[in-house]
Amino acid sequence: MKDEVLSIMKLMAEKLNEEVSVDKRTYNDQRTLICQLFNATSSKAYNVGSIMLRLTVIDSLYATNAPYSYFSIEEMAQRIVELGSETETCQRFANYALQKEDDDVRALFDEPFGIRKNLADGSKQVSLLSKYAYYCLVQQGDKYPMGFPIYDSLAKDIYPKLWKKLLPKEKMKGSDSMENYIEDLSKICNSLFEEGNTIYGMQQFDLLDAYLWRMGKFSNGNLSLLLERGNYVQFIKNLELQANTTIGKDGKIEFELLPKYAERMGKKYNGKHLIGKKRINISDNPNTVNVDDLVLCEFLEGTKNPFAGLKEEDALRSIYKHWKENYGCKDSSAGVSEFKPMPKPIPINNTLTVASISEAFKSQFGAVLRIYNGRSKADGGMSLQEVGLKQEINTTFDGKQKVGDFIAQMAKVGLTVKVYTCDDWVAVLDGLTLEQAGKVKKSATKADMEKML
Repeated sequence: MKDEVLSIMKLMAEKLNEEVSVDKRTYNDQRTLICQLFNATSSKAYNVGSIMLRLTVIDSLYATNAPYSYFSIEEMAQRIVELGSETETCQRFANYALQKEDDDVRALFDEPFGIRKNLADGSKQVSLLSKYAYYCLVQQGDKYPMGFPIYDSLAKDIYPKLWKKLLPKEKMKGSDSMENYIEDLSKICNSLFEEGNTIYGMQQFDLLDAYLWRMGKFSNGNLSLLLERGNYVQFIKNLELQANTTIGKDGKIEFELLPKYAERMGKKYNGKHLIGKKRINISDNPNTVNVDDLVLCEFLEGTKNPFAGLKEEDALRSIYKHWKENYGCKDSSAGVSEFKPMPKPIPINNTLTVASISEAFKSQFGAVLRIYNGRSKADGGMSLQEVGLKQEINTTFDGKQKVGDFIAQMAKVGLTVKVYTCDDWVAVLDGLTLEQAGKVKKSATKADMEKML
């Protein structure tokens, strides 16, 4: 695995070190644009205003979407200035990345900034501050060969998977704090690179971040920032998706498919299915498919060469192959590692029996559905009409629905129900979801369930 990761990183480094143009919108181009802000500031102009400008541009181009509070950017800029001159600040960030104690830098990442409407403390800004520190050091590879790691959601999701492959016997600290995150990434770097040196002309944290970020982008099915506009358009066409998309009334994204691909998808799934945790709904229209969350792997698997005609065709093919084998789907027949039918909608009508709906509920969630006839538990052979059903509906039980809301929904159509634990021991708390209801342990107490809220 180590050799494979290094080969992919070398490929990435070659692309990252290529000359770029800031009039485009790839991640590499945006990184160059931000670097210019750090180069253009003279020592005399290094102040709260120039730092605020940097923070604002970084936040905008990275789409950090931080939950800012009033005055938070100004306070961040002021705290950074208080670390010393720009040279001193860079050195302090570098030392912190090397896990050297610095109370002031640690406070930057641990303490909230700004205030809320009710004058309560604002929020922490770990992600934005880590990006600022990264740009302070990224252009000084000779002086700071480690650089500074970016605290990014994509990297945080992927690095535990890489850890298991490289350091299976060691325990991670976890990413709940910047210090723990740095310690974990440092150990990954130590397992991959020579200590204290740049790698392929890049800082160690920078190259590791580039790797983790790209693996995360593939996992999330979002390659827009990896490609220029023309290449992105070609990529979508290669997937046999039209460039235009629409959002249906139900909130689902509707992708227009070319007829050939639509026919294959329709035959393959023949209706509605779960694919891992992602759901694809084939609509009545044979030329469209509704996708809750674009299953990138599925679309890539169904295309002979999704990267044909793109500027970085060979590199993207290699990165995709590496991602697919180590982080993505491995089942080439379905494009995913897990495939199982979606629950079919249940027609709650006058002919359905108490036992049949209870069995369907138990099969889906593992919990027990009790249906009542007045104050007594209904006999399984009774029809729903006999126990009070006054409105017929078609419904699919939603595992994310809370138990209390489900009970209220059933009451509206005339059914009195309760949800009990898998061993029919005690009623499940209203605040748990239907999925959680089936996971409550046997002989559970109220305290046990409260821990799950």
